[in-house]
Amino acid sequence: MTLLAVLFSARPLRWATWLYQNRSWLRWFVAATVMLALLGLWRWERHDRLTAEATAQAASEERDRAVAGLNRWKAAVAARDQALAQRDAALAAQSSAIERLRLDANRAEEMARASQVEAERAQSAADARIRAIEEEAHAKPEDVRDLGPLVLRRVGGLFD
Repeated sequence: MTLLAVLFSARPLRWATWLYQNRSWLRWFVAATVMLALLGLWRWERHDRLTAEATAQAASEERDRAVAGLNRWKAAVAARDQALAQRDAALAAQSSAIERLRLDANRAEEMARASQVEAERAQSAADARIRAIEEEAHAKPEDVRDLGPLVLRRVGGLFD
């Protein structure tokens, strides 16, 4: 039989009379039960409070890590932007130097062409002068004095 069947079977009021007779003990039992219930509620509230504090602390630490990560990213982006600016400045300086060198090369090329033309003109003038001297020497051989092999060697390379 179940406990309820035993309590309510033969003597239905026996447990009630026993409780009434031992009511001073029953008061202490109820007081202890209430105290244990209050202690349990206090522990439960304390546990919930500690759990909430731990959760808040973890969220605060996570937020701090996220802020630190964000600051690292900002610093990395700033360093990257600075490096890009330096690279762009170096490229601009190199481009201007290349342009300057290209212009200098063009000018040097023009000067070389002009010098080449001047050299060719001077060579033509020298060749013409040499031919004129040779023709004059062939025309009037009596005016030419023989200086020996020195003249023959030097005349060929005189205007080189």
